[in-house]
Amino acid sequence: MTEVTARGVTAWPTRLAVIAVLVFLCVPLFVGLRQRDQRNDEAIYSYAVDRILETGDWLTPRSIPTDAPFLEKPPLKFWLVAGAMRLGLLPQDDVGMRALDAVFGAAAFLYVFALGRRLAGTLAGLVAAFVLFMFEPMQLEHGIRGNNMEAVLILAYAGGMYHFVRWVESDQIRRRRAHALAVAAYFTLGFMTKFVAALFLPMVCVAALIVRPNGIRQTLSSWRDWVWPIVLSAAAILPWFVYQIVQTGPDFWRIIFGQHVYDRFTASLDPAHLSPWHHYFTHTWREFGYAGLRWIGVAGLIALVVPALRGNWLTRVSVIWWLLPFVLMSFGTSKLYHYAYPFLAPLAIGAGAAAAWIMAIAFRPDRLPGGRRRRPAFPSVSVRAVRVLFWAGTAAMVLAAGTAYSGPVQIELGGLRLFSNSSVLRPAAAGALCWIAAGRVDLIVTVASVVAFVALMPFGLYPTRLDRLQIPDHPIRATRDCALEVRRSGVPVGDGVLSVSADVHHAYFYYLRRLGQWRPARPTDPTDPHDALFESGRQTPVLLSKPGYVSLGGSLPERSEPVRLDGKPVSAGSAGTVLPPGILISDSVAILLSGPFARCVQPAVDAGAWRLPG
Repeated sequence: MTEVTARGVTAWPTRLAVIAVLVFLCVPLFVGLRQRDQRNDEAIYSYAVDRILETGDWLTPRSIPTDAPFLEKPPLKFWLVAGAMRLGLLPQDDVGMRALDAVFGAAAFLYVFALGRRLAGTLAGLVAAFVLFMFEPMQLEHGIRGNNMEAVLILAYAGGMYHFVRWVESDQIRRRRAHALAVAAYFTLGFMTKFVAALFLPMVCVAALIVRPNGIRQTLSSWRDWVWPIVLSAAAILPWFVYQIVQTGPDFWRIIFGQHVYDRFTASLDPAHLSPWHHYFTHTWREFGYAGLRWIGVAGLIALVVPALRGNWLTRVSVIWWLLPFVLMSFGTSKLYHYAYPFLAPLAIGAGAAAAWIMAIAFRPDRLPGGRRRRPAFPSVSVRAVRVLFWAGTAAMVLAAGTAYSGPVQIELGGLRLFSNSSVLRPAAAGALCWIAAGRVDLIVTVASVVAFVALMPFGLYPTRLDRLQIPDHPIRATRDCALEVRRSGVPVGDGVLSVSADVHHAYFYYLRRLGQWRPARPTDPTDPHDALFESGRQTPVLLSKPGYVSLGGSLPERSEPVRLDGKPVSAGSAGTVLPPGILISDSVAILLSGPFARCVQPAVDAGAWRLPG
């Protein structure tokens, strides 16, 4: 599966493919960045960026909500985002926090395209990038469109692996050393963003050299290529670690390695993260099914494993890149699926190789047994009859394609039905028989291959993916913005926000801390929630867990998922308490908005919250 290398033959298809990746896969990463609230880790990282800009302390970011030193990960990602904001390149809002992630994700797609193209041609690269884009969790769940670490890490692996392959295959010393420097730069980017999560990159590279014929010998003869890259990488990594060791002492290693590496993989910081050993494999199979990628994924694995067993080194690299991290991560007890994102690219590249193989058969059916035959099945058939059979078969195939695309086909004249067809199989079978009789088995192979390619690719889900990126889901930010307008209006209200429940995640603090003091409820003072809800001039937004809301007398629909109430009255709770209006977010946390804040319910509902009675 190689591509013709003549410049005039490959230049335009490759350029058009790159444009397609940019327009249809990269640009959508920037769409709807304002549409979703920052949740969980994203809020943690955005808080760290905000505090860098507020305090001017770039070396020790702060943790949410305690404002203690954030030592879980190196701060390079925070520096990049905060630096772009300080220079005025990005706004200090949700879009600004996420824009660099979209840039990193777009760059990763281009690298995946380049790797797929290098393995099996331009179509393989295009399909590989498309498959990776269609994997929905990568975009919406701790994904590459949020202020997380995943876009950086995916880029670090995709870019690092591409330049490693180029280093191995290059004959020129200057180019080899440039690629070695790029590998080291991407490793530094990943390591200074997510610490030991970047260590799989050199592990995969070493394993790939071991399985390459003469790979070790090549490495020993080219070791000078890596001297300066390693020195520069160490010079970029060590200063921050030395600074934190001096500032923090032994606690630094206890936090960054003991808690967030050793404990996470041998025990768990959160029982919800415990999963069986096969979690990454079975979850990938399940998610590929949801994305319509399951069978092209299976075909991709075959397209990687079979050539790898036959000695193809590029496919061996892809298999190792996927399998080695999956296996090693499976030994840990704590498993989060976004840890696997950097290792899904080789599966996408395999899917691209499978698609290229299928389409190669479509346009070169002579490669299959019987594909060269262009003589009638019945030698006595005349040339004119052959032509009639060929065009009859073509018409039948067009009818089958039209029926598959638009449904039943009817031809009427003056209200009289002249022709009707609702079957795809009948005209396709008739067309195939006509082509066989005409000696055009090659056309059957071509059509079958194209149909298989279209059937395996989830092209129909692409518009749905774009729509999902634009669904409003920012009720917390909408509540904050409206509450700030209430305060600016001058009406008498209380200060800050009252949090009655302790299990409210970080996004609420991240957004609502702008309203003033964040006040945990005092169990010793039962009037605390009452004053915040009912005392005129002292009212503030009040956060409660769903059970906490019910315990105060609130009423919820008896369903596993919340429903929009659209302002219709619902009976009060068992205690008969009439609570102020409010919203329910993510079926878990309620925000009660009393007094002047009641007008914030509708903006929050428009932004994706559920209305509570009040």
